[in-house]
Amino acid sequence: VDDNADAAQILGALVEMCSNDHRIAFDSKKALELAANYKPHFVFLDLSMPDIDGYTLCAQMKSLPELTNSIFVAQTGWSDKEFVTRSKQAGFDHHLVKPVSQSEIEKIINSSRD
Repeated sequence: VDDNADAAQILGALVEMCSNDHRIAFDSKKALELAANYKPHFVFLDLSMPDIDGYTLCAQMKSLPELTNSIFVAQTGWSDKEFVTRSKQAGFDHHLVKPVSQSEIEKIINSSRD
């Protein structure tokens, strides 16, 4: 989920390169709609979006029974310790700083398979 279409599509391509199917949403409403039907194993959320921030969206998505076992990944340009801490407090399992690399995505995906 990213309001920046280019960033969302690049991330989707990276996820696909890791042999995973994906869905892309550009806002929280579409994200919630897709998530309830698609039931993703991983949810990559941008933290800075115009409608609601990624922290709030993470909480909303984690409350969905369909996403009980999903892994939540914050993606942002913010690397300061306070943002990493806030991500953990919001329920994110991982915090990635943009630009996100394929190796970072592979590491997260592979660690969930162990």
